[in-house]
Amino acid sequence: MFAGGWFMVQDTRFPTFRSGLQEQRYYNFAVSPVRDADGVVLAAACFTTDRTPKLAVQQEIAIVEAHGGRIWAENNDGGGLPFT
Repeated sequence: MFAGGWFMVQDTRFPTFRSGLQEQRYYNFAVSPVRDADGVVLAAACFTTDRTPKLAVQQEIAIVEAHGGRIWAENNDGGGLPFT
């Protein structure tokens, strides 16, 4: 980056901690040098987007499609919720 321009990575797994618990989140990262008038790199600007919700929906759609486009759930009298 310091020799050239910006770079970007997509859907990168990034462990985070919330309320003391670790969870796996997925982010897009874009990093770009911030230069002065002479072109000297003074800093790096980093932009992130949390992609976890979108990737979760894509995974859920793939599960439904793997079951012919239909998933059914019914309450069990003895408890539990079987999916068919």
